[in-house]
Amino acid sequence: MDRPHFIGIGGAGMSGIAKILAQRGAKVAGSDAKESATAEALRALGATVHIGHAADHLASDATCVVVSSAIRADNPELARAAELGIPVVHRSDALARLMDGLRPIAVAGTHGKTTTTSMLAVSLSALGLNPSYAIGGDLDAPGSNAQHGDGEIFVAEADESDRSFHKYAPEVAIVLNVELDHHANYASIDEIYESFETFAAKIVPGGTLVISADHEGARELTRRLSADVRVVTYGDAPDADVRVLSVIPQGLKSEVTVLLDGTELTFAVSVPG
Repeated sequence: MDRPHFIGIGGAGMSGIAKILAQRGAKVAGSDAKESATAEALRALGATVHIGHAADHLASDATCVVVSSAIRADNPELARAAELGIPVVHRSDALARLMDGLRPIAVAGTHGKTTTTSMLAVSLSALGLNPSYAIGGDLDAPGSNAQHGDGEIFVAEADESDRSFHKYAPEVAIVLNVELDHHANYASIDEIYESFETFAAKIVPGGTLVISADHEGARELTRRLSADVRVVTYGDAPDADVRVLSVIPQGLKSEVTVLLDGTELTFAVSVPG
């Protein structure tokens, strides 16, 4: 993916991948429906960003065209890619390629992914591990939703809405909650469970599934698991492996105390509650 073209490059998921590729030295181009701060940030990284969709926005030397599930089949740039024989890559496949050779941490769940992924990226960066990350929203610092780091860890949101999280092979998978959502793609809660079971089965040998002990949907997933993975639970529940003992609000921050392997650990987080 040394000369990728992104259709809908300004989207939260697409822009993160484009930024990382640009930071890795790729010649990135793409188009979006309107101007935005994201488009300007991409240009600052050397990317070419067109506004509007047109066949001539796609350069003939592009090595692939990256799309999300939101891109319509009649998009003129997609049609041009077919004419030129340029391969089309789904966003999730592009993200999976970015994680090749690294130690992926994939955060899944029907809600809470962006917050959790952001906290992980900030924490790992503060520890000096310099992770790569792709998040669904901008961090306050450094003000971006993505970064190419020189560390070996890659933190990413794992989107269950279209089953694209089945493309990843994480070393650590985090499941925050499991609920019936995305009704266009899932007809029942059992289909949701089956999808998350498939995601858990993608964890690499020796990997870990971190899962909420408080959310009934997540606990049910644990009971259904057939994958041979190490499971670590967290939450307020008395049987949680990492048990939350207290959360004390301190303005816009919180002091949290957890019990881990018989030891109480207290730390501050920069979120209320």
